[in-house]
Amino acid sequence: MLELKKLDDAEVYINKTVSTAELLQSIYPDSALSYTYLALSYGNIAMFKGGREKIKYAFKVKLNAEKAMEMNPEDIYPYIILGIYNREAANLNWFEKLFAKSFLGGVSEGTYEESKQMFNKSLSIDHDIIIAYYNLSKTYDKLNDRKNEIDCLNRVIQLPVRNFRDKYSKIKAAKKLDELKD
Repeated sequence: MLELKKLDDAEVYINKTVSTAELLQSIYPDSALSYTYLALSYGNIAMFKGGREKIKYAFKVKLNAEKAMEMNPEDIYPYIILGIYNREAANLNWFEKLFAKSFLGGVSEGTYEESKQMFNKSLSIDHDIIIAYYNLSKTYDKLNDRKNEIDCLNRVIQLPVRNFRDKYSKIKAAKKLDELKD
């Protein structure tokens, strides 16, 4: 729904996903996958939130992704989630950083370098994952590293589709490559 720009529908489904992920984690607290789903769900719902609420969800994303990574270091998705988290945390404005520090005891500020490290770790486990390359390209974009951004986008185009998100990542990568040519 997000990819199709049906935001109202997406928010309804993501709220249900959060509830389901919280239930899953309460039933299976020893499963790394339950923490991965929780981190992913909190990250998705955070897109619909502003300021303070978004930061509260970011804190939950980080904690759950780190827990999942600790429980299963071979799962690529916590690294991808933390790669996105670090890139977004690097983009927080001063007020959001102040709020996080004052009311949440601080949320990792995140850096683009940490973002790159997380994506590269996921790619060291599975070197053909489109979502990791696509998000790594976005980090390189923030760093104004056009060569590596283009390399990642080209890799997205070359890789086979594994899931529904891959199809949309390929479309966005092709569009971004066209923009970079101009």
